[in-house]
Amino acid sequence: MKTFLAAATVVAASTSFTLAGGIDRSGQPLRALFEEGGETGSYVEFSFRSVSPKASISALPVDPLKAYSSFGVAVKQQWSDQLSAALVIDEPIGAAVDYRPVFPGYAYVESTSITGLLRYKFDENFSVHGGFRFQDLRGELQTVVSTLG
Repeated sequence: MKTFLAAATVVAASTSFTLAGGIDRSGQPLRALFEEGGETGSYVEFSFRSVSPKASISALPVDPLKAYSSFGVAVKQQWSDQLSAALVIDEPIGAAVDYRPVFPGYAYVESTSITGLLRYKFDENFSVHGGFRFQDLRGELQTVVSTLG
C-alpha cells in the first residue's frame, strides 16, 4: 500500500507540471450565436492567435513552454426574428511543453472542433439554444514514473 501511495503521489506531481497552464486555449466560445449582425443578421468572425509563452523556472536550464498558434472562424445567420444558427470551427484544446533534457517528459496536444448551434428566441429575456460539437483530439505524452522505496 505504501508503494501504491508513493507511486500515485509521483504521478500526480509529474502531471501537474503538464497541466499547470491548462489545455483549454479558447474556452470554446458560443458568442457568435448571440451577436446582432448587420442588416441581414449575418455575422462572421475570424481569429488567429500566435503565442510564445515564457517561464522562468530556476530549477530548469531550459524553458519548457513552446510557442504555438491557432485559428478560429464563426459564422452566424439570422433566419427569422426568433431563429438563428451558427457554425464555429476552432482549435480549442492544446498543450506544448517539453521538459527534456532535465526530466524525461513532454506533452504535445492539438485539436480541431466543429460546433453547430441553433437558437430560438422566445422574447428579449428568454431563449433556448443547442446543437452538436465534433472534436478531434490528438497528441503525444511521455513521462517516466518511478516508485519510491
